[in-house]
Amino acid sequence: MRLPDPTPGRGCGACTACCVEIAIDDPELQKPDHVACMHMREGQGCAIHDRLPKTCRNWYCGWRFLTLSDAMRPDLSHVMLSPEMGPSGDKGGLRIVLLDENRAALEQGELLDLIAKCIGGGIPIFLSWGHAAMAKRVLVNPVAAEAVAAGDKPRFVAVLRDLLAGLVQQVAMDVIAAQNGSTATLSGPRQS
Repeated sequence: MRLPDPTPGRGCGACTACCVEIAIDDPELQKPDHVACMHMREGQGCAIHDRLPKTCRNWYCGWRFLTLSDAMRPDLSHVMLSPEMGPSGDKGGLRIVLLDENRAALEQGELLDLIAKCIGGGIPIFLSWGHAAMAKRVLVNPVAAEAVAAGDKPRFVAVLRDLLAGLVQQVAMDVIAAQNGSTATLSGPRQS
């Protein structure tokens, strides 16, 4: 399965969200997630846009191919919709990445409508928090399906808030555990 074609005339413009948020492991370019690409020009886009590595040429966020307003462009909405391919190239879904750890961005009306529409249509929606080895994600569909089916927007928003709070707590606990493991090693008894 490959990504849908981008909406005609819809380009990245000055948005550089994927230049920071996406991990790239390409023979031409390697970078971890949540680290700015060395070719990124803040507010201008990519300095090598005319000769992008294959990974960059073939990847684009959901805003580029979904019917969303210009206000949902990642740098403006603080939300990047990352396509998720199925395990064997079959039906994929979308992962919601909140940029700049902006939790309020999850509650934008247009995003809520998209999430509800995807859940109703059986398209997997993942909510994520954290970066690299500390990143966590959860499948939203089974937890929010009942609220979506009932058209209960307050309950739907409450479910999303609870899922996000759970992810934030999981990441925080992992960070604390990692720090305690490092501290224990550093402050443990000295070997003579």
